[in-house]
Amino acid sequence: MPLLAASVPALADDVIDKVLIKGLDKGDDAAMIENIEVSLSLYAAIGKPQGAARMDYLLSQAEAQTRDALEPFGYYTPSITVDTPRDGDRLTVTITVDKGEPVKVRREDIAITGPGGQDRYLLEDIAAFKPRVGERFDHVAYEGSKITITRRLADRGYFDADFTQRRVEVTRAEHAADIFLTWDSGRRYDMGPVTFHQDYFRPGLLDKLVYWDEGSYFHQGKLDRLRESLNKLGYFGSIDIQPDPDKADDWRVPVDVNLTLAKRSVYTAGLSYGSESGLGVRGGLERRYLNARGHKMDTQLDWAQKRKSVSTLYRIPAFRWLDGWYGLGASFYDEQTDYIDLRNIKLRASRSGQLDRNWTLIASLNMLRERWRYYSGDDATHQYATEVYPEISADYVAVDDRLFPRKGASAHAGLRGGLSGIGSDANFA
Repeated sequence: MPLLAASVPALADDVIDKVLIKGLDKGDDAAMIENIEVSLSLYAAIGKPQGAARMDYLLSQAEAQTRDALEPFGYYTPSITVDTPRDGDRLTVTITVDKGEPVKVRREDIAITGPGGQDRYLLEDIAAFKPRVGERFDHVAYEGSKITITRRLADRGYFDADFTQRRVEVTRAEHAADIFLTWDSGRRYDMGPVTFHQDYFRPGLLDKLVYWDEGSYFHQGKLDRLRESLNKLGYFGSIDIQPDPDKADDWRVPVDVNLTLAKRSVYTAGLSYGSESGLGVRGGLERRYLNARGHKMDTQLDWAQKRKSVSTLYRIPAFRWLDGWYGLGASFYDEQTDYIDLRNIKLRASRSGQLDRNWTLIASLNMLRERWRYYSGDDATHQYATEVYPEISADYVAVDDRLFPRKGASAHAGLRGGLSGIGSDANFA
């Protein structure tokens, strides 16, 4: 007896064309919309065929995932509807959100016990804690303020600090949040011995950059300034400063400074052209370190058809009083154009110093020997001058980020003067 087989056509899988979120402002609520989009599993399924069971699961999770995405912004009782109009096997999922009344901070108990409870900077952080009573309970602001205080405790040497209470009680029916947050600071540690791990420069050279006394209170800012001073030397390719409170002796934290030398020589080369200077070549050689005493030298050449210059600067690290350099420099400049014949030689001895984070001061003694002649209708004879003069200058630089500045301000001021009776051919200021 023949068997008859009946074929049943398979149901076509559904496909989500797009997901729309309505009820939220694209400007004021942009962060909420983004968080919902990240949280919804539906977005990963757009354009992909889904079986009936999988589609039902995705749609069933949409409301809960949207609700969870709104909670970090303080909205715990939103009204959410999910609509799925169809066009055959194609769906458009529309999620309509009414945020409802936000949860606001009703009570906050934020404190630091122990010695840190009297620390002025920590008290300022507690006073600036967000959100405050009466404000919407924003999780991002809450976590940010909590992290700020935790980091400040570590930065100021309270390495044993820990939470004694850390909880937030949200009463949805009353749209209220109560914050309970307390740290025990523990004892504040002090600065211990600083050890530089490098094998090129002579022992003790870098110790002069440690401006604090061993046994003074610990502060991360001291280590940040040390890192900045080491970086400005230009000797090192990597600088790793690690305090180790686990090895503290008598509450003094040892500091290990691990240094890796940068490439010793930097070469530069190039071509140049100017309408007045003509075709030329440029080159330079910088020796980041010449010897174990940390001396360095930089020589630059710019040699064109009508304008030539050579300069060299020898620098010796100066750590006493202000971080900076002793400098001995020499330069030669020659310009021969249709209008001028100019040549000079300059010698310079200087001392620079970093007054603070923004100000750099430079004092120098300069000697300039110059020859010049301006071309006119009649051939002019060369004129000569010698000037010996002191100079003081100040540079101000303030930027938001010294490595990758986006905004800032700078200024320069200088004062120089010479007397005809003391090496100069003329009086000037």
